[in-house]
Amino acid sequence: MFVNNSDRLPGILGEFAAGLVLDAIIKRARHQFAGANPPPEIRLKAIWTGAILVPAGLLIYGFTLAYHVFWFAPLFGMGLACFGLQVIATTCYTYSIDSYRAESSETSQLFNLIRQEFGMTYAFYVVKLCQKIGYQWAFFLFTIFNVLAFIPMVMLMFKGREWREKLGPPRNVNALDADYEGTAETDKLGEERKLEES
Repeated sequence: MFVNNSDRLPGILGEFAAGLVLDAIIKRARHQFAGANPPPEIRLKAIWTGAILVPAGLLIYGFTLAYHVFWFAPLFGMGLACFGLQVIATTCYTYSIDSYRAESSETSQLFNLIRQEFGMTYAFYVVKLCQKIGYQWAFFLFTIFNVLAFIPMVMLMFKGREWREKLGPPRNVNALDADYEGTAETDKLGEERKLEES
């Protein structure tokens, strides 16, 4: 029972921890911005926890499995990786929603599609890869992929706002945007709202 649930408890704890950290970061940032909403890139500060824990957990898991270490060690490694992964996922999810609030449902759908596509294809090949090159090297490879995937996150921390402003607000994202020809106003959060014609 514990083996089958080794990723659930750390995932739940990671979600909870990410929420607390994100709330604290935003609360502190609002003081710096005189009560106004800070730019979404402020949220990305919470990702560092996961950026450290996921590679560490993957390495612990792969090497302890390969060398047949006591069963608790690989479970601890996987738990550490799952905790960190949930922190990263929660941070990325809130960042993407905060960046495009008016398109939050479309943003969340795209985020989940990409996440599930990677997760699904990875699961098909991971066991064969581990059997072919060894668990330690397979998870070392996954650690390298994880570190490389973190590079765009660091770039977003420093350039995200500039890129968003350069690209402008998304247009024709959903059917309502494509068909609407009326005027729009911007609310206090910077989101566009359609004005009803009387």
